[in-house]
Amino acid sequence: MLKAGIYEQLVTSALQKKINELPVKEFYIAQTNLDKEEAAKVLAEYLIGIIQLALKVVRQEDNVLKQIELCNNIIQFVDEKVSLNSSENLVSLEGQILTAVLNKIGKTDKQLEEELSRKIPQTGLSVSSLFTGSNSDISIDNEIKRDILSTDKIYWIVSFIRWSGLRIFEKELEEFTKREDVEFKIITTTYMGATEARALDFLSKLPRTQIKVSYQTQTERLHAKAYIFERNTEFNTAYIGSSNLSKSALTKGLEWNLRVTSQENFHIIEKAKATFEHYWNSIDFEDFKIGGLTKFKEAIQHEKQRDSSISLTEYFKINPYPFQKEILEKLKLERDFYGNKRNLIVAATGTGKTVISAFDYHHFYHAQKGKANLLFIAHRKEILEQARTTFRAVLGSGFREYGQLWVGDYVPQNGDLKHLFVSIQTFNSQKEFFRERLPKDYYDFIVIDEAHHSQADTYRIIFDLFKPNILLGLTATPERMDGKSLLPDFCDKIAAEIRLADALTLKLLSPFQYFCITDESVDLRNVKWNAGKYDTLELTNLLSTKKRVSLIIEAVEYYLTAPFESKTLCFCTSRDHAKFMSEAFTEVGYRATYLVSGNGNNGERNNIRQSLIKGEINFVFVVDIFNEGVDIPEIDTVIFLRPTESLTIFLQQLGRGLRLAEGKECLTVLDFVSQAHANYNFGEKFRAIAGKSRFSIQKEIENNFPHLPAGCSIQMEQQAKTYILDNIKQAVFNARRLRQEIASFRHHTHRELTLSNFLQYHQLDIRTVYAYNTWSDLMKDAGLISFETEGYYHQIAKGLRRLIHIDSPHYLNFISCLIDNDFIYSPNQKEDEQFALMFYYDIWQKGISEFSFSSIYIGIKEIANYPVLVNELKEIIAHLKSNLNHTTRSLELDYAIALEVHAQYSRDEILCAFGKTTPEKAFPSQEGVVNIPDLNTELLLVTLNKSDKDFSPSTQYDDYAINEKIFHWQSQNKTAPETSVGISYIRHKENKKNVLLFVREEKKNIYGFTSPYYFLGPVNYISHTGSKPMNINWELQEPIPPILWKAAAKMAIG
Repeated sequence: MLKAGIYEQLVTSALQKKINELPVKEFYIAQTNLDKEEAAKVLAEYLIGIIQLALKVVRQEDNVLKQIELCNNIIQFVDEKVSLNSSENLVSLEGQILTAVLNKIGKTDKQLEEELSRKIPQTGLSVSSLFTGSNSDISIDNEIKRDILSTDKIYWIVSFIRWSGLRIFEKELEEFTKREDVEFKIITTTYMGATEARALDFLSKLPRTQIKVSYQTQTERLHAKAYIFERNTEFNTAYIGSSNLSKSALTKGLEWNLRVTSQENFHIIEKAKATFEHYWNSIDFEDFKIGGLTKFKEAIQHEKQRDSSISLTEYFKINPYPFQKEILEKLKLERDFYGNKRNLIVAATGTGKTVISAFDYHHFYHAQKGKANLLFIAHRKEILEQARTTFRAVLGSGFREYGQLWVGDYVPQNGDLKHLFVSIQTFNSQKEFFRERLPKDYYDFIVIDEAHHSQADTYRIIFDLFKPNILLGLTATPERMDGKSLLPDFCDKIAAEIRLADALTLKLLSPFQYFCITDESVDLRNVKWNAGKYDTLELTNLLSTKKRVSLIIEAVEYYLTAPFESKTLCFCTSRDHAKFMSEAFTEVGYRATYLVSGNGNNGERNNIRQSLIKGEINFVFVVDIFNEGVDIPEIDTVIFLRPTESLTIFLQQLGRGLRLAEGKECLTVLDFVSQAHANYNFGEKFRAIAGKSRFSIQKEIENNFPHLPAGCSIQMEQQAKTYILDNIKQAVFNARRLRQEIASFRHHTHRELTLSNFLQYHQLDIRTVYAYNTWSDLMKDAGLISFETEGYYHQIAKGLRRLIHIDSPHYLNFISCLIDNDFIYSPNQKEDEQFALMFYYDIWQKGISEFSFSSIYIGIKEIANYPVLVNELKEIIAHLKSNLNHTTRSLELDYAIALEVHAQYSRDEILCAFGKTTPEKAFPSQEGVVNIPDLNTELLLVTLNKSDKDFSPSTQYDDYAINEKIFHWQSQNKTAPETSVGISYIRHKENKKNVLLFVREEKKNIYGFTSPYYFLGPVNYISHTGSKPMNINWELQEPIPPILWKAAAKMAIG
């Protein structure tokens, strides 16, 4: 009988029989369909076992020839089915294993045999091995020597290199690098000052050797240890494990290292090579030759003296992270497309808001050709000093004296105010000076740090005195506790937000361990709900009970390692609740206090803050006083003692504990979960924590958050998890709920019912609505409108759903013009013809003969006969135009093309634009490569996640971004370098052939729609490896847009 447990086993007839024998009442059987992309690998591995068993039976007769004959019979049988040219694949009857092909010119056979005895690894090239340092193991350093001597390319990545470890391989590395056709690349760091200069000096003098170093060890803490050996024979090997290049690690320590082979673990070798290639091409790793030993020794000394006042910007140039580039992209969109020049950025403290402002100014400075006066306002001297240093580093080496400080003892020299970093206190004390001396347009670019203070009188003077070209506000806390909105100062919107998960992934914030604890002491389902929140008085009474206190203290003692040493913020619902909890904790012996708005003066608040930092107080119970503008990096625990209705405030509160601090391992979060009111939203809270994912938040919770940033975890007690999932399920916008919310929208919101208003109020993606029906049909089902659905109504309605991915401003404008002209349109340029054909197929899907249209323009004009759908189309286009989230750019080729680089297009739209689909007939091919001879162009259509499974290690390394400008692409299986197709890729530039790249993350998104492709533009051949398929590295003319970076850069972190 089958044993209970988990399996990953192909169901055979024998296994199915065993499954059928299991009592249905006693056992649950879980099965899944064989994935199309992984079927070949799974079935082949199954056949290996069957064939191996058969060969063992034949082997019992001690006859190798019979085993070979059986293999050849199998090959011939397969060839009859799929034509594999079996004569090439038949096993030689002599039963030999090829072990080497060597150039014998100038050498005797004996010399070559001796050479081989030194080179061939003792563990072979096919079977993987684990080195543990046990008595039965062979020497790992001796095996690495053999790998060095027998390989053609070496890629090493280690966090530190010591001479004691490197000298073990001194002779082998010298012998290897003397060869003309080899390559040696090594990546290391200055982390902890452990890498020795002598080791790098030796490596740098080896021929055909390149070294890259990470000097940014405070954020790029590389701990990987891998030694990769790539051979022209494609028998590649790699050591992946715990040993750095030191003698103790390689010869003495209890280190475990896995030696894998490409014959047995191809996907692991490929991932190791791909990850190394990504690091190598990353701006975070600098060529050792640039600064040489001098820079390296200075950086090592800096690492050994972490408290040194030497600025890190002396050692590396600041580069924006991908998520910061996405923010800059959104700022550009706001200004160039929407015309909004007063922009607000929201991000947790410590995630690089100042860096973003510096890069934003950098772009502006160069666009204005240096005529860009800057005013940077903050409330502390330390922030201003750091900001000026950051701006200098971003602007470059010629700006080391850039900017004047005006704060405390600092006064601008020579009265130079053009680039001023000033405190808000100084600004107010000198406001008459500014008023009298400087015109309103004196400053072109103003940055206000802690912009949530903009409503205060001390900050209003800035808005009164100056009218800059660009006003940039930075804040971690956009929701003020006094209820005043700061959005009117910033075009009534947040221009961009830094996602929490991005900052956590890059280790800019402390990792967290988030515990959801079941709270059955209260039931909040029937608590009064007003204006989007619980009634405070009723909530206070329910939460302030001894029974609940006992639960909380029990959880504190269980989850906190040392409660009496913790530095904990506890968020409460009211002053009475905070006071009650503080007294309850004090009563059981904890050092606790409470603090709320209006409770005590600033001096008292600062004293409590200092007491918490010093550990004199361990628990501070607060209502809103620590929500905004307070920075205490030492906080190591946050406890939510109340449900926080506002997502923004929740993130502000969580952010209080996410600052990095010396000795702080992680943030512990305790969240007490009870049954919530139907209007309470658990989903958005956990989506914000978990980050962007192609999976629903319900699935993330059910699978215990498999996609959290490294080092973070969310653990839910079972009943708490049930409460949360039940809440999310009832909050899901299915067709029934959509109809209900549409029907009651005007009554509940007192706003006009439009598609945009509805989506904005409920914070919904437009795909949520169109996953179920059109807006018009939902309105009709809700009883708000009535109309007939005759003729082509349903055909056109389906077509509207195929438009909601559009983010090309040019295409959107084209459709707007169509609507304004009652769908009567005569194209006056080639791009318009392409747009017209794209739009026709978006709506109709089939050629004109299918509908008896004489032209596509007749088909387009037909839409005007359905006014309900015309109005809906207007709303769709208006919504899409007002919710663009990245910029696009036109492309100039040697022929006209309507597509914009970085815009999204469906496969049908792409084929229309390039003429493969015509008015008469849609192009039928579903291949990932489309050749267009008439335009001397080839289209590469790439799906990054080919498998329908959540994670597929065997298929996810076919296509991916190495860096922002290099994309690794795998050709079709039949393509070899010597074939006409392979040659056309290699020589496409000399043949003036355009190769254009289109990339999407997955086949279908979580809403059930077929995913469109991002157009990444032209690419140029760099290099290739392999055959049938070829692995080609393409260089993009335009960098991969930040919005696609995380999906495309599978080897990247962040």
